Amino acid sequence: MTRPLEMAVRLGWYIAKNKITRHKRFPLVTMLEPLEKCNLACEGCGRIREYEPVIDKMLTVDQCIAAVEESGAPIVSIAGGEPTLHPEIDEIVAKKRFVYLCTNALLMERVMKRIPASKYFAFVVHLDGMEEAHDTSVYRKGVFKIAVRAIKAGIEQGYRVTTNTTVFNGSDEEDLVSMFTMLTEMGIEGCNVSPGYKFDAVPNQELFISRKNARRVFKNVLDPRRKIRFYNNPLYLEFLRGNRDYDCTAWSNPTYTTMGWREPCYLIGDKHTQSVSDLLSEELWERYGVGKDPRCARGRGPSTPSQTAWALLALIAAGDEGSAAAERGVRHLVETQQNRGSWDEAYFTGTGFPGYGVGQRLERNPSQDDPRYQSEGLSAGFMINYHMYRSYWPLMALGRYRTRILGGSRRGYSSEVAGGVGRV
Repeated sequence: MTRPLEMAVRLGWYIAKNKITRHKRFPLVTMLEPLEKCNLACEGCGRIREYEPVIDKMLTVDQCIAAVEESGAPIVSIAGGEPTLHPEIDEIVAKKRFVYLCTNALLMERVMKRIPASKYFAFVVHLDGMEEAHDTSVYRKGVFKIAVRAIKAGIEQGYRVTTNTTVFNGSDEEDLVSMFTMLTEMGIEGCNVSPGYKFDAVPNQELFISRKNARRVFKNVLDPRRKIRFYNNPLYLEFLRGNRDYDCTAWSNPTYTTMGWREPCYLIGDKHTQSVSDLLSEELWERYGVGKDPRCARGRGPSTPSQTAWALLALIAAGDEGSAAAERGVRHLVETQQNRGSWDEAYFTGTGFPGYGVGQRLERNPSQDDPRYQSEGLSAGFMINYHMYRSYWPLMALGRYRTRILGGSRRGYSSEVAGGVGRV
């Protein structure tokens, strides 16, 4: 089966309506977690650990329906935990919204006897690789075979079936390609893929993939020449490859759990609130987001001229000056250069001394018997600002880029961008 046209139309009208009424923030997908209990203990799952104190708690059907109605989003993604464990899961998905039921597939064939096939309903089966890789990731042998059997049964019985794959640090790229190719040939609606985002509740933090490694893996795995049927938006796939950047819009996927609406978002749960409007407030997003809370993008903040230049110089040194990333860096530097020839740089990008945490400062300096005490001269975190960084690093990077590109020593570059480096 293919993605229903009605879903695209309904979603498009919903977005247009909110834009017309000038709503700055609004949900697109309601993330519903009717329970956090699971019949597996996957290494990369933070939910079963984070919600351990309430692991036996379940939402009622009425609570689930009320949360979906309050959010108002036309699409619902039911996760957890393992939602097929809920004794009334068939009643939760009965409403005519487009529902995606995430599952490890252990109980999928049993649930198919209670939930009829419909254009409004789709299974999303978790698979993180072929048999050996997947069974290792979920800590149980035989799960891969059960999942593949359930997928085949679902397709044969007319269900919409998609899959979801999380790419972690050390994932075997060729194994992933083999799995995606197999699933495409089986006739699923599409493969969802995402990088393994960091969960503080997971003991093995080395499991989570860095932004740099994720882009390298996705450039290979998501190669369009492979003819794999991916389900994600093509623009999102470009983001995964490193060809695009987007601001975080976590408010578009509000998450309702057994404790209420997760605040501020799916990944970060500092607290729970009982009103979805709290997740859309201006006040909340003045405190969260890139450049405001270090957890929102670890190691990432607003672009600066000096740091953009460092990245561009590294790409040139590696012979990648013809890449899309290099072109974006050049465009950014050219477009932000001031008439006086330099750049504005409000941030301190010199040597950093982190002090007591990422961006953390104390109201009082700790005493010498405090474990956080460092020295009289280094009592708090600080950064050094070298005022010429904003000028000579961008000039050096643009000069080397222009020389390399216009010198014709590399192929695959944008002559238009190179020619635009005219003030260097």
